[in-house]
Amino acid sequence: MGISKKGLSNTRYALSGGLKKNGIVIWRYVFNAAEKDTGTEKAFFLELEMLNPNLSPSEAMLGFKQRNAVSAEDLQYALAGTVSATEIQSENLVPPSYICVRFGAFGQRGKHIAIYDSLNNVKISQKPFEIHMGTCVFTENHLSGFISCTQKDLQSHPEYLCQEGYAEWNLDFEVIQEFEKGYEDKTEFWAPIGCRTNFTGTISWCGTDYYVNPLTSFGYFDKSWGKSLPNPCFHISASSLSSLISGRTMFESSFAIHGLYGDKASLLLNFEGNRFMFDAGENKKNGEFVWDCQEISQNEFEELHWSVSFRNKQWVVDIDIFCKITDLSNKVIELPEGNRKTLSVVSSSLGTGEIKLYKVLKNSLEQVEYLRISKALCEFGRIDEAEV
Repeated sequence: MGISKKGLSNTRYALSGGLKKNGIVIWRYVFNAAEKDTGTEKAFFLELEMLNPNLSPSEAMLGFKQRNAVSAEDLQYALAGTVSATEIQSENLVPPSYICVRFGAFGQRGKHIAIYDSLNNVKISQKPFEIHMGTCVFTENHLSGFISCTQKDLQSHPEYLCQEGYAEWNLDFEVIQEFEKGYEDKTEFWAPIGCRTNFTGTISWCGTDYYVNPLTSFGYFDKSWGKSLPNPCFHISASSLSSLISGRTMFESSFAIHGLYGDKASLLLNFEGNRFMFDAGENKKNGEFVWDCQEISQNEFEELHWSVSFRNKQWVVDIDIFCKITDLSNKVIELPEGNRKTLSVVSSSLGTGEIKLYKVLKNSLEQVEYLRISKALCEFGRIDEAEV
């Protein structure tokens, strides 16, 4: 099938105007793989992020890097008692500006590796879409690269906000189900370009080899850009679905929920060719949205529960997703605002749950579909204000 012309347009680099120095764009790819020797499944993600790229185009500036702001002269004044030591700023904070590639694994003991560079060292082509950063290549249908981070690197650079390890990947992908837009306003954009995407290829993850099969990759591909990231960050997506009414596996179905924008999220669903779209930018009169994400105890496990309910004049959609706390991994992303402001996100690729779709009649609801969800990508995060 491949990406449509509109999808390709959404894929391309998008920061313009003031967002080049005060904005963020993230391409995200998620896929399942099977270990070469054992067949054990594992889910991975790959991200390309550009953060305030034109603010420091010749040097990558990480906001968490320590920069001493105390000069020898300041210290002499403090020792002489001319100025109080408490009046001397011990660290100079700078707004972040860099390009970052992250590769990581979900699940228990999940972690990710990150490398950083500056805009001038990255080759960007729009037509055709192609981005080169070191050995890493991103195109409209291919992903490849190698990145590593050692314990010595982290001791010297704790600001990398990742873990040690290495990853190598060589992947082709094909978008099977696409949504041209999930949300858009003057400063924010989100599109699940490949809500159902088939990946194929190989991965080497910290010494273990994996194969990616298009039929079992359950891939997902989206892109976000804007002045910042949603807060709270709330995301659910899946393409591993089966009908509890007919018993059939839904090979042509997928969905994605993303937000929050204001107090709402966008929901996009494709059930065997029947498409439903609830845009967070629409007027509240056109629909109602209720969400929650909380920790619960169930089946002897501590779990995180994502719940969503959408309703308009024609449809009602109820979604419940559960994930074990032990299957969650954490990721911290710097924000364009600087001052060490971050979005801390917990995520999993092992969410399970249900979707119920109802048709609104005059005084009742008619159940149209009842789906079982597995292998759902689910995320929740909030912005942290660092002490500076």
